[in-house]
Amino acid sequence: MYYIYGLVVVAILVGLVLIKYRSKKIRGEWILAGFLIGILSLPIGLYLTPVIENVSRLFLPEGGANQIFSIVLIFIILSICYTYLKKESLVFFIKILAVSFLISLILFAGWFSIGAYEHAEGSVIFVNQYDTASGEYVDITKHMEEYPALNKAIKGEGCEKLEGNNRWYCKTPSDEWRRSVDFISKQNARLYKIGEKYYELSFATP
Repeated sequence: MYYIYGLVVVAILVGLVLIKYRSKKIRGEWILAGFLIGILSLPIGLYLTPVIENVSRLFLPEGGANQIFSIVLIFIILSICYTYLKKESLVFFIKILAVSFLISLILFAGWFSIGAYEHAEGSVIFVNQYDTASGEYVDITKHMEEYPALNKAIKGEGCEKLEGNNRWYCKTPSDEWRRSVDFISKQNARLYKIGEKYYELSFATP
């Protein structure tokens, strides 16, 4: 989301310049103003959602609908304020509103898609590798081909190393992560033998 913060800073700076020179006519200004309002509406709307939903929950169910309502309310308010400062007509307001709605829609869809992707890739498998077993273990070598995400984690492919040479973690798609959790939980063991090595496995979600 850091790129959105950068867009917000740019939008604020350019918006301040437009307001400062509001007495002058700038060609295509309504497009630029609508673009800036659309950018600002997303973070402001999301930030103010807890406040605005105290009213919106009277006629909207809890969840994403309140976020959408908050963003829409913000870009309408900002469009009204900008039109008033410029002392422009209703047509100018409608133009800004249309552009800001489109930009807000694109940004919200992008934010939602990124959030969904990060959540899907955010489930983690932690692996501790041992050369010998201390206690009982279960040999699951023959099952590895059935669980590609777990097999990949065991091999350490694309994983992040932790302190020490024999500890790492791997981000895994949620569906594969769940299959791995279900399989390991059924074995009911602390250590698992895979090939000639022994592993301690644990799982976590964001």
